Amino acid sequence: MKYRPFILKTVISSSLLLSGVGLCLPSAQAAATPLASSSSSTVDPVTTIKPLWHDKTDSLGLYDVKAPISNGLFYYSSGGTLKAADLTTGKVKWFYKNGAHPEIITKNSVFFITYEGYLVKVNAQTGKLLWKVKAAKDPIEIGAYAELMNGVLYFRNDHGGIAAYHPVTGKKIWGNKDIPMYAGSIYGLYDGIFVVSSTVDNRRTQFFGLDPATGKRLWRMEGFYNFVAYRDGDLILREQANASNDASNEPLKGYQMTLVHVDVKSGKAKTKKNYKPLEDVSRLGNYFTSLQGSYLYTGWRKISCVPGFGA
Repeated sequence: MKYRPFILKTVISSSLLLSGVGLCLPSAQAAATPLASSSSSTVDPVTTIKPLWHDKTDSLGLYDVKAPISNGLFYYSSGGTLKAADLTTGKVKWFYKNGAHPEIITKNSVFFITYEGYLVKVNAQTGKLLWKVKAAKDPIEIGAYAELMNGVLYFRNDHGGIAAYHPVTGKKIWGNKDIPMYAGSIYGLYDGIFVVSSTVDNRRTQFFGLDPATGKRLWRMEGFYNFVAYRDGDLILREQANASNDASNEPLKGYQMTLVHVDVKSGKAKTKKNYKPLEDVSRLGNYFTSLQGSYLYTGWRKISCVPGFGA
């Protein structure tokens, strides 16, 4: 496919920098605002919100992007039991012993992974077991996750390996135990290539292109990259400055952002473009990057550090 560059109309950036005391912290977390000044004579009224119901949980799902809610039910795990409670009253409609926090919730089904390494599907309305397959060696020491994409159920294990299952029957389509998935992500199917990534050393990232039919590895690339988007046969990655991991206090010239276009078929970098030169990119971290149409939105933060504590 012929390469056709697109034009970025604007870049919106945000720089946050605040000194900490004896710690190296992201500036966004270090900021603090007093509730009221000493000269203030009035205090705004505070409204207390009383919960309708509550229950103890296994403290899982704290970082879920989407709340585990469907059909007027709230799904959660408590004491190793998966529960489905009425969203308004908290009354438990059904429970499944030896369950876990739901990985996937659809209108009709709930998928979860047990500590023993089983991938389980139950009926969302009744909790009835629909199928159960051994997906990982027990116990799961680090973590395992499931994602439903384009009618395929993908299972990835931080301990290593990725597999594909039929969501209706639970039948295994393929498995590849040689793909390391620690701190990994599944991005999806692009131009016939299934793209995933994982960390190399908690700094560098490795991307893999897999055959969606067999799970066989087609290519691998490594670097200081973050996934941004897919456009016209290319993966668009943001390259982080290696200098952001430098522990020295010396200023290092660089760029606020560098975008790399990678051919999704081969995993080879095609072009690299730098945006906005900066006098110092040390401890510069990407906060977010989003490509919307022909506009690229990016935010970044700087981590400040004072002597006495390691980076």
